[in-house]
Amino acid sequence: MRVVFDGGGFNLNYVDIGSGATPTPTPGDVTYGFSDMPTSGDSPVNGTHGGINFGSGIWGAGNYFGLNQQSGWFWDSASDNRSFTLPTGKRLKSIKLSTSVAGSTWRLSDGVNPDLFGPFAAANTPITVTTGWTSAVSNVRITFSPRWDSGIDDIVYGQ
Repeated sequence: MRVVFDGGGFNLNYVDIGSGATPTPTPGDVTYGFSDMPTSGDSPVNGTHGGINFGSGIWGAGNYFGLNQQSGWFWDSASDNRSFTLPTGKRLKSIKLSTSVAGSTWRLSDGVNPDLFGPFAAANTPITVTTGWTSAVSNVRITFSPRWDSGIDDIVYGQ
């Protein structure tokens, strides 16, 4: 499904939202899906995994929100947004998002490419957002209106 978000007569953003299937990466793309994290219980995601720097104490991994066996989520509910850092010269191509709160919202931003945003129509039903971003920017911010009741998976980045 293609969605165009309209802001009073002009296009703000253009987003591909899939049914949850991860797009086929092009050669050279990297997909990170938290498979290096322990498969039982909740684990902090600290440092660099799959080339992505998740910082320290802000991301967790576990099996939630209808995503794969392991997925990432906000380690606490202190904020409605978190960020991660891609390797230099790379851009976010797609990411899988999900939540346990139907009707809540998500936003992706990097400070250079257009912000992307939308609703979660159903709980625990992952969507894949293809960004269409063209500029390489390291820092990607994710905002979820329900805070830590949301998760990410299958982060695809490349040139």
